[in-house]
Amino acid sequence: MNPWDFGDVSVLGVELWNTLDGGETWERMGPEWWTYEVHADKHDLQWLGPNELILATDGGAYRTTDHGETWQDIEALPIGQFYHVTHIPWAPGWYTAGAQDNGTSTGNVSVAANWTRDRGGDGFTALYHPNDSNLRVATVQYANFAYSLTSWDVEPDWTDFTEGIDSEDRQPWDAPIMFHPANPDVAWCATERVYRMEGAPFGIWEPVSEDLTLAVSPGLSFRVVTSLSGSPFNPDWVAAGTSDGQVWFTTNGGGDWTLMVDDLPQRQVTDIAFDPFHADSITVTLNGYKDAVYTPHVFRASLGGAWQDVTGDLPDHPANDWRALNDSTWVLATDFGVYHTTNWGQHWARVGDMPFIPVFELDVDTAASQLVAATFARSIQTFPLDSLLPEPTVVEPVDTNVIAVGEFVSPGASCLRLLGHPFENRGRAQLDPAWQGATWSVHDLNGKTMATGMVSGTTLEWGMHGWPSGGYVMQLLPKRGAPCTTRFVKGETR
Repeated sequence: MNPWDFGDVSVLGVELWNTLDGGETWERMGPEWWTYEVHADKHDLQWLGPNELILATDGGAYRTTDHGETWQDIEALPIGQFYHVTHIPWAPGWYTAGAQDNGTSTGNVSVAANWTRDRGGDGFTALYHPNDSNLRVATVQYANFAYSLTSWDVEPDWTDFTEGIDSEDRQPWDAPIMFHPANPDVAWCATERVYRMEGAPFGIWEPVSEDLTLAVSPGLSFRVVTSLSGSPFNPDWVAAGTSDGQVWFTTNGGGDWTLMVDDLPQRQVTDIAFDPFHADSITVTLNGYKDAVYTPHVFRASLGGAWQDVTGDLPDHPANDWRALNDSTWVLATDFGVYHTTNWGQHWARVGDMPFIPVFELDVDTAASQLVAATFARSIQTFPLDSLLPEPTVVEPVDTNVIAVGEFVSPGASCLRLLGHPFENRGRAQLDPAWQGATWSVHDLNGKTMATGMVSGTTLEWGMHGWPSGGYVMQLLPKRGAPCTTRFVKGETR
């Protein structure tokens, strides 16, 4: 109600309706929502004068000074509600993110008020193929996947990416989809069950599981797969979590699935992730909102093993997304901001001075040395990775102008054997069993730490997506004895 005119009443919904005669007649107060001159889904308004008001919508705030005849978009409000964010492998420091009712957008801090609008609807997971700079994916609600054969910095041309998905399936609001990290030419997605596509995006989705949920009422329509993860060490290993607390994994590309729920609270799985530093380990985060339970849950297990609670001393707010920065340092997105641990979850501390707001996903941009957060209140935020990791081991810089590339191609020490060298987006080496328990680290030729971890077997693997091509140094530091240093090359991605 307009406090300057009690007969002037507005009703907010998808449209804004207004009466000037106490409800006898009604008219739309502004353009139709689909023009997007004023965004759809009106939530609140505040009168500033007899004909002036501010309107809050799903797309931000608008002002009128002539009782809705014209509207001004109040730009650059850092209040976006983002579900997901991913870094662009071909452009360090640039990100693509999906927002609630504001589609999929791309940008960074240099264009903070002018991100591109890549796709509409509610935006969710965005993907970039790690080996093909001209293949990207964007998601709209209810598993409406699309791909574009364009580079990140040109306007996308979207093609439907849903052929083969059964239209009778229960479609998640936020449907998971991924290029498998160990074989990105195979894509995976999920509804109530899991699908796989060979030769993505040009194949057809084939179901590789039955319904993985409990498939019971009440709430049957909400029982869906909520999270997928692929092992970076094995293209046949995939894990899936559901909205009703079921955790499954396959070790043969979806041929068979094993349930893994003993000692796990029956809560919605918000994230499931293979550990990039431990080939046989997975971590899950759980959310108890549906049962009015706000306790955080973070659990960890070897594949097929017993779950261990690594929630530690987290505050009582649900956990949403888990990422490993090295062997013992993890970061966690929660409904109360971002937390990190340096001792496998025994103690957690807040990251930076972010407000106490929901964060739904984190992304680790090693090339730009940034931890990226998709917040559901304050848009996209970043934090320097270096401040979350141990002090780097200083490696003497190497003058690549005087050392031939060939010197890098052959390992400089006998402690490990490089496999498939020179590398592209993933490095692999074979070690003697005596190095079990040693700490490993990779540095660029200026001494910057690129990756760290602990040796847990005789084969060592590490990801290098987004790293510049050139020479790097691998260092092994045993618990006792002398360290070993080996040089290697990351080549141009084909």
